[in-house]
Amino acid sequence: MKTLEYKIRISVGIHARNALLLSNIASQFSSTICIKKGERVENSKKLMSVMTMRITCGDVVSFVIEGEDESEALAALQEFCEGNL
Repeated sequence: MKTLEYKIRISVGIHARNALLLSNIASQFSSTICIKKGERVENSKKLMSVMTMRITCGDVVSFVIEGEDESEALAALQEFCEGNL
């Protein structure tokens, strides 16, 4: 299991476009990829699940990745976060 913790820096947070990009990236991997904010945990591969979390600027989220391609998924998510969030 791999974990990535990230503080959201963009003013709009994870809005529709970024949620779509995130779910598309997560869907490329066979690993289970969950996003966690506080006590809430959702499947990162499901667009509506990510959008309903209402992640805003300053929130800290964690990605929990588990599966056979978790290292590759971690690298892709880290690159996405640094470039888009």
